[in-house]
Amino acid sequence: NVFAMWMYHPAIKDAQTQLRARIDGDRIHIEHDYALHPIRRMFWQSKVERVLLPTLKRLAEQGQLRADWRTYLKAALFCCPLLTKNLLDADTYPAKIELLGLAQAVDMGAESAGVRSLVDATLDEAERGI
Repeated sequence: NVFAMWMYHPAIKDAQTQLRARIDGDRIHIEHDYALHPIRRMFWQSKVERVLLPTLKRLAEQGQLRADWRTYLKAALFCCPLLTKNLLDADTYPAKIELLGLAQAVDMGAESAGVRSLVDATLDEAERGI
């Protein structure tokens, strides 16, 4: 998983990551400095260029690309960390990493407002290319 080094190395990422969380009414605000390592960003770009874009183009050419493909894909990206690991397992994940996992899952699944997330910027570009 390109984005989830925190999922597989929680103690290391806990020591390396700054995170603040606050509750404001019905919203949880999570601010963190977790960022993709340049090699991980390269893996992301490779997956986009070699898998995602060719798949989307082929489905579009065959008339099989769902109109809601982006929503469907983002829902899957949201579910991946939540279905792969129990993020509430305190024996595995420090509280900071639990919150980071939640923030990452929401970032994957929701459309970003204002500054585009890496996922949304990539999907924006993919939409223009198909």
